Amino acid sequence: MYRSWLDGQVRAAGVLSVTLKVPVLGWATRVVTDAPRVEERVVAGVPTMVVRPGGGTRWPALVFLNGVTARGRHHPDVERLAGGLARAGFLVLVPDPPGLARGEITEKTLAATIAVVRAVAGRPDARGGRVGLVGVSVGGSLALLAAEEASLAGRITVVAGIAPYSDLANAVRLATTGYTLEEGRLLPYAAKSFLPLVIARSLVAGLPSSGERSALLTELLRLPDDASDPLALFRRLRPARVDPSARALVELLANRDPSRFDRLYAALSSALRASVERLSPLAG
Repeated sequence: MYRSWLDGQVRAAGVLSVTLKVPVLGWATRVVTDAPRVEERVVAGVPTMVVRPGGGTRWPALVFLNGVTARGRHHPDVERLAGGLARAGFLVLVPDPPGLARGEITEKTLAATIAVVRAVAGRPDARGGRVGLVGVSVGGSLALLAAEEASLAGRITVVAGIAPYSDLANAVRLATTGYTLEEGRLLPYAAKSFLPLVIARSLVAGLPSSGERSALLTELLRLPDDASDPLALFRRLRPARVDPSARALVELLANRDPSRFDRLYAALSSALRASVERLSPLAG
C-alpha cells in the first residue's frame, strides 16, 4: 500500500512539474522520463490528439476533455498536461467534440464524447479495456455525463473534474439573472461574462434549424469571449418580431429578473428543456 501511495505521489509530482513549468523539477522529470509520442488521429469521427508514453505498448488510458477554448486540444496548457500525464505512464487522448471549441454544447457534443470514450476503452493499447476521464469546466461536465452512459458501465476507472456544472438549467439561471438556486434559496453569485456567452450559444444551437437560429448563432459567434454583456443582443430584440420557434428562448435570455426565470424557462419547448436535462449530470 505504501509503495502504491508513493508511486502515486511521484507520478503526480511529475505531471504537475511539467504542466506548471516548475523549473528544476520540470527539468528533472524530462530527464528521467521518456519523451511522449504525439500524433493526430480521428477517433470515432472526432479529431483527437493522442499522446503515448515514450516506452511500452499498453498503458492505463485517460480521455482529457478541456473547457471551451478556441484552440481546443492544441491549447498550450492542454498540450502540457497531456504530455505530463504521458510522462507519468498514461495513454492520453484529447478529443475536440463538435461545438466544444466554440462554446456550443449540445447533444451532438455529448454523443461524440461518449463515442470517443467507448472507442478508447476498446483500444488494444488501453490497459484492461478501461478508461479514466479528466475534464475542466464544461469538459468536466461532459466527463460526468459520459460516465453515466449505461453502455460504458464497468469501463470507467475514474472521473476527475475541475469546476464542472451539475445542473444546466441552474447554470442558465445564473448566466441570465446573476442568481443561483441552492437548497431552494436564490443566492447572488458573480459569474464571468463568458458563462452567458456559452449558455446563449449552446441554447440557440439546440433550437430547430431555421433562419432565425442561424442569424442568432452568427451574431453570438461574432462576439469576443470577453464581451462584457453578451446577452444584450437578446434585450435589443422585439419578441413579437422573432420567429415563434426562437421567441421563448429570446425572452428567457433577455430576462434579468430571477423571480421570472422559472416561468420563462417553463415556456421553452419541451424538446429544448429535455435537451437541457440530458446535458445535466445531476439528472443522471
